[in-house]
Amino acid sequence: MSTGEIGHSTQLKYQLPGTEQYCWSVVDVAQYIIIFVRLSVKWWESIGYFGGARIYAQLNVPGLTLLRSPNDYFIGAFDVLYQPGPVIHRPSIRKDAILPSPSLGTGANAEANVEYFTATQKLPRLTTSILNQLLRPLGYAVVWDLLLGNVESLVFG
Repeated sequence: MSTGEIGHSTQLKYQLPGTEQYCWSVVDVAQYIIIFVRLSVKWWESIGYFGGARIYAQLNVPGLTLLRSPNDYFIGAFDVLYQPGPVIHRPSIRKDAILPSPSLGTGANAEANVEYFTATQKLPRLTTSILNQLLRPLGYAVVWDLLLGNVESLVFG
């Protein structure tokens, strides 16, 4: 926008093949955060801006389960990076990095300050922080070090 704001919106609802069950993917959310921040940095570089910004994220998942593989790892529903290769090699988050509670919520918001340095040098921590803010109101607990390690794998791939 003319005021310098940029935005991204996507649908994360995915129907499991051969079933009536719908789900969403925390791996996809993480990858979209990473891509959005990287695109923002590229735009900032193109206009010579190296200051700060604020990132806002909103997630609504009423009636959706969190997508998991048969071995309970959290997996992506969509190949957001369009990388060829077998599904088994796609990014995942280990099953003990995110712990559910008996009562799950339906929506969450997150926000964080972002500076050029944070976006380029601390992207795994920024992404983990945003994921943590989104997952907690949904009824999930995050094991920070485990999730950060998996997000680092997503960032540095």
